[in-house]
Order: sequence, then structure tokens, then C-alpha cells
Amino acid sequence: MKYIIKSKSRYKIIYALRTSHIIERQFVPLYLFIAVKDFSVFSSIIIISLLLQIITVSLIGKYTDKNIVKANTLVTIIKVIITSIFLFAKNKVTIAFNKVLNDNFEKVYETSINTSIQNIIIKSKEDNDLLSAVGQMSLCFTEVIVFALLAIISSFVGEKVFIIIFILSITSSILMNINIKNSKYIEKSQKTK
Repeated sequence: MKYIIKSKSRYKIIYALRTSHIIERQFVPLYLFIAVKDFSVFSSIIIISLLLQIITVSLIGKYTDKNIVKANTLVTIIKVIITSIFLFAKNKVTIAFNKVLNDNFEKVYETSINTSIQNIIIKSKEDNDLLSAVGQMSLCFTEVIVFALLAIISSFVGEKVFIIIFILSITSSILMNINIKNSKYIEKSQKTK
């Protein structure tokens, strides 16, 4: 607990920012259902998305990049674009297609972020178990606070809370990329390659 409160670790910040992506992932299906207003269409989209994820997962097994910083920047830009489409799309087909795209790209994005986090843990001089626990606790604390705030806000703005969820996700993607780029452990590992 002392470490979580007192440390100024970028690692802790990166984990806390992941909260917005978890919330987005949980609420996009509800957003899609509200947008299409048809359970059979909604179910078909989800099934297609899941089937396509089998292909994506097999491709991710081969996904490696020696330049972590450039890879993160690229996937962050794509993530921001995909999430931004949810903010502006009004057409049901566009929203449905973007949901499938979002689900499949999420695997690539998570792989890239997890690689960066693992690199930070490995290169850090601190205890790896401690860092893992701190990361998870930072994520949990932030998740509870953000969920509570969104619940309060949604009682006033209703379905417009999705706009806030997508904006938080976009902002978190950008801030995570900045923190990963500025991590001294990532910089050191890039110089040694």
C-alpha cells in the first residue's frame, strides 16, 4: 500500500490508465445493442466477431516487433481511430463493422501494451512480484473509482455516458503511449538492441 501511494512509477500510471480500456470493452456490446435495436442482428455481429478473433489470435502468436516504441505508437494511433469512429458514427452498419474491427484489433493492442509492461518489469531493479501486484492493485483502485463516477454521471446524462467512455479510452490510449515512450526501462532496452 505504501508503494502504491508514494511511488511515482510510470508503470503504476500505465496500469491505472488501462481501466478505461476495460470499461470500454465491457460497454461496447451494450452500445452496439442500443444502436442496432435488434437482438438477432446484435447476436450475428457478436458471432462473426468471435469467429474472426480465432484468426486474429493465431496471427498475434506471430506478432513481434523489435522496436517497441514504434509499435506502440502505431497501435495507439489505430486504437484511437477505431474508438473515435464510435463517437461519430450514426449508421448502424458502420457501428457494427467498427465493433468487429475493435474486437479484433483489441488483441493486437493488448499484446503490444503487455509486451511493454513486461519489458518495464523485467528491466526494473525492483521486485517483479511487487510490481505485478502494484500494477493490478492500481488497476483495481482506478476501476472502482472510474466505474463509480460513470454510474453517477450516467444518472444525469443517460446514454450519453458512452461519449465519456469513448473519450476516456482515447485519452488513456494517448497517455499510455506517452508514458511507455518516456519509460527509462523501454529507452534502455531500445539502446541495447
